[in-house]
Amino acid sequence: MQIKRLAALSLAAIFTAGMLTGCPWEQDDAASSDLLGSSSGSTSQGGGSGDTGNTTPTPTEPQFSITTSENGRVTYTVTKNPDETYSVTFTITPNAGYIVDDTVMVGSTAYSLSELGVTPDANGTYTYTANNVSAGTNTTVTVTFKDKGYTVSPDGKTYTVSSADGLLAWNAVAQNNLSLNCTLTDDINLSGKTWTPIGHSDYGYGDYGGYAGIFDGQGHTISGLTVNTPAADCVGLFGYVGLNGTVENLNLEIASISGNCRVGGVAGQNDGTITGCMVSGGVSGNDYVGGMVGDNYGTITGCMVSGGSVTAINEDAFAGGVAGDNTGAITGCCFAGDHVTGGIYAGGIVGYNSSGSGKITSCYWQKGPNAAVGNSSGADGCTLIGEGGTTLNAAISAMNQALTEEGCPYRFKQGANGPEIVLADSLANILHMLL
Repeated sequence: MQIKRLAALSLAAIFTAGMLTGCPWEQDDAASSDLLGSSSGSTSQGGGSGDTGNTTPTPTEPQFSITTSENGRVTYTVTKNPDETYSVTFTITPNAGYIVDDTVMVGSTAYSLSELGVTPDANGTYTYTANNVSAGTNTTVTVTFKDKGYTVSPDGKTYTVSSADGLLAWNAVAQNNLSLNCTLTDDINLSGKTWTPIGHSDYGYGDYGGYAGIFDGQGHTISGLTVNTPAADCVGLFGYVGLNGTVENLNLEIASISGNCRVGGVAGQNDGTITGCMVSGGVSGNDYVGGMVGDNYGTITGCMVSGGSVTAINEDAFAGGVAGDNTGAITGCCFAGDHVTGGIYAGGIVGYNSSGSGKITSCYWQKGPNAAVGNSSGADGCTLIGEGGTTLNAAISAMNQALTEEGCPYRFKQGANGPEIVLADSLANILHMLL
């Protein structure tokens, strides 16, 4: 017996909120029951009450066939309405460390939580009331729980993240708490996910509106990042890293990043510290475009852009393999991407380097423009591989020397597929230096 779409939507929203357990629903009018999840994920049938001794049976309560698993708790109440329909109220509470999967099946139709308009309260509990549920309906619902992908430190200052859902949860909170730290414990795939860059400078300088926490990738990879906002400024994994912000030890594989002005892989604008990061994939924008950072006022140390292209569209634009514009310090970084194309200034390392304040030391590039810096200002010891017989090993050695002098904990080593970034005290790097 099929239910109407309105009823299906209402019930779907309820069950989406949490795992309903494999227990039968048998109850009288206005009765309530408490169900715990079962590890088997079983399917069960529920029946309503009725007076079978009458010639004309009274309408029966709605019946449910529910498939579920453990890691959640559900309480529900059924109340008969005067018009012989029913209202069903569900309260679903996932166990600690779990959330409800985004998709719920009602019959053969899938609904998302956002489509159904069901959100948890501050305690992670979902409550929903379905009104005017017809008597005698028979509805099949399938709901699953999943690991929420993050834990929060006791002081509330650091998220430890292990999945895309966990990273998105951190992102949502960090939009309003720019000092919230994040530490990755696994590789993260953001393919198909909507990412909102964190922080926006409004072209200011300082920490207002900028990310002010510590984002530590611990050597893990974020892949599949897509941010396509052609009219937006400050576009990247971070829109703006402020004076007190740090992004470190992260591999970033970009699917696509595009914006208007100040566009970069890791950050659209950086006033803070970016160190030990690798970026691959295409970055494009109208002006101030860089593989690592669009507009740099802070420090970029021991970082690498290893693939993809950097493209600035405007005729008077700045584009660089590492940074489009630099008023800060870039030390021991390299660009090994496909190419850099820009307007008036394009460079293998930086498009435009501010005279007197921009500092670029011991960097190398393999492809792109012939100059390290588009406006030919302030590059110290930067090398185009192959020019004058310079080898990649020689360039890596020069970068490592500069990183040592800077006190940077990261170093480059030659890997099977090209340069790699490692911690200076890591076993891999120690063996490489000894050999």
